[in-house]
Amino acid sequence: MLGAFVSLGRIFLDVVFPRICCGCDERIIEPRRIVCSQCERTMRPLRLPLCPRCGAENSPAAAGEKCRSCPGGEIFFQAVRSFTVYEGPAVAILERLKYRARPQYADYLAPLMVRALKSLYRDVAFDAMIPVPLHRTRQRERGYNQAELIARSMTRATGIPLLANAIRRVRPTPSQTHLDRRARAKNVRDAFLVSDPALIAGKTLLMIDDVCTTCATLNECARVLRASGAEMVCGLTFCRASLD
Repeated sequence: MLGAFVSLGRIFLDVVFPRICCGCDERIIEPRRIVCSQCERTMRPLRLPLCPRCGAENSPAAAGEKCRSCPGGEIFFQAVRSFTVYEGPAVAILERLKYRARPQYADYLAPLMVRALKSLYRDVAFDAMIPVPLHRTRQRERGYNQAELIARSMTRATGIPLLANAIRRVRPTPSQTHLDRRARAKNVRDAFLVSDPALIAGKTLLMIDDVCTTCATLNECARVLRASGAEMVCGLTFCRASLD
């Protein structure tokens, strides 16, 4: 009986407050979705070959070498991978998640990233996941850290422990959006601090974030984690953007 009332309630809400697809602005028929199945199919994976280090598409760099999209200077992460390209519905989803108070969208992204995790890191056993932190000022303004919400949902699906406060962003950094590759790296330099080295010493860690472009933020996080004793650090993001 209760299940019937819940179903009727959902039908009523769909009629009064229809769900609209982030990608095409059409009404969504499928339950519990934020994009329609047609738009979801347009979220394509990155085109092979991927750079073995930074995960950029169409980058046939040999193992141990850099591609033109890799961070300058020393690279501290083992690899970075992404579920999809930063285009189409993926852009709209992240814009709403980050700037239009849609924290529930993290629960939609997490299964897609778990799928990518199992495919792209099938041979790696991670000891813990660490979300890229926001500075406390920005998190207070937004109300949440979208990377942490995604990571929490992924933890429930995979059983990989979450170390939500393993690193802190100790100074606010301007948005990376309009910065070039060199400025991005400078912008995040010394912006992070490991809270407790004992938590991460000797561990294989997976950094989680919503989007990466030059991997500057992930590389700086990996630098402080490795300096505090982490054995290996990899990254996984929902989207991969490009400066080109």
